[in-house]
Amino acid sequence: NFVELLGREEVPALLGDVIVACIGPVTAGRARDLGIEVNVEAGEYTIPGLVEAIVRYVTRQRDHH
Repeated sequence: NFVELLGREEVPALLGDVIVACIGPVTAGRARDLGIEVNVEAGEYTIPGLVEAIVRYVTRQRDHH
C-alpha cells in the first residue's frame, strides 16, 4: 500500500537515507521486489522482535561511527 500510495518509481529515491525495517522475510522479500533496500529484518516475527532488530542495527551503526 505504501508503494502504491507514493508510486513505485518514486519510492526508492524517496527512501534514500531512511532505515527500512521489516518484520519478517515475506515482507522483506516483497519490499526488495519493489526496489526497496531493506536494512533490518526481524529474526522473531513479532513487534518486540522488530524493535529488538532495529535497536541492534542502530547500536551497530553508532558503534562503527
